[in-house]
Amino acid sequence: MKLRHVTATQVGRDSGYSQPAISKYRTGAAKIPLESVPSLMRAFPEQGEEILLDVAHQFSEFLPPVMNGSAISENPLSRVVMLVPQLQQAVTAVNNSLDELSGPADSIHGADDPEDAVIQILDANFYGINAAIAICHAFGFSLQDLANERKKYWKHSKLAR
Repeated sequence: MKLRHVTATQVGRDSGYSQPAISKYRTGAAKIPLESVPSLMRAFPEQGEEILLDVAHQFSEFLPPVMNGSAISENPLSRVVMLVPQLQQAVTAVNNSLDELSGPADSIHGADDPEDAVIQILDANFYGINAAIAICHAFGFSLQDLANERKKYWKHSKLAR
């Protein structure tokens, strides 16, 4: 859990948790207990998406973690700029694996290209969700509302269950 420009002591005071517990959540030494999520989100509503992503990542490594934005830039929108090359790499990797993906899997000798495609797609997902969070924060959009609208569209289009 990375809460911007706030000390662990302040986070603890605002959320009702101890400073040592907050420090462990921040560093990943301890997982955020599910029952802590509502109080953390109330204490830090502007970072609700990051808290939810952090907790979701704890339950499934399939979901990306929260990007360490301070290691990249103080400008959260720099995540968006970084997304473009990641998406380009993912498209290239998928294109490179089309011959393997077009035929029966048991007739393919070697799976380096499809494996690289998955790695690049996962990287694009990591950058993409973190870029979406940064855009929503910068422009005051609700990521949850936008995600719900997309889910309705995907279901209506029979792309999702």
